[in-house]
Amino acid sequence: MLLQERLIAVREPSGTLKTATLSQRHRMTETYCPRPGRELHTPAMFNSDHLESLLDRKEYVFILDRACAQFEPDDSDYIRVTSETYNRIARERHFQYIRGTRHYGALVFYLMFNKEVDAVLLDNIQSDR
Repeated sequence: MLLQERLIAVREPSGTLKTATLSQRHRMTETYCPRPGRELHTPAMFNSDHLESLLDRKEYVFILDRACAQFEPDDSDYIRVTSETYNRIARERHFQYIRGTRHYGALVFYLMFNKEVDAVLLDNIQSDR
């Protein structure tokens, strides 16, 4: 059984049991089954101001690695962080920063899915890849 499918119940102050909300599920899962590198609360680096600062310093691999460790792939924060990072890489044409990493394929897929793949194709053609 997957962790996402597990039934998690929460006891209300009145004594009644109810199914846990999404945030309660996340907190309980991380309390009883912690994953290495994942924090209980979302790190400040994923807030807009801090994320923008990291993107300005071209810390793309660090951001994407931490997002993979912190969030599930279907989490809205994961989608927001990776989308912002991929858009910045494409806009600045900084493909060389993640070309040799596990994130390059996901970047190309994201750009193709959003019909913005021209920049990465042009970069590959110009660099004889």
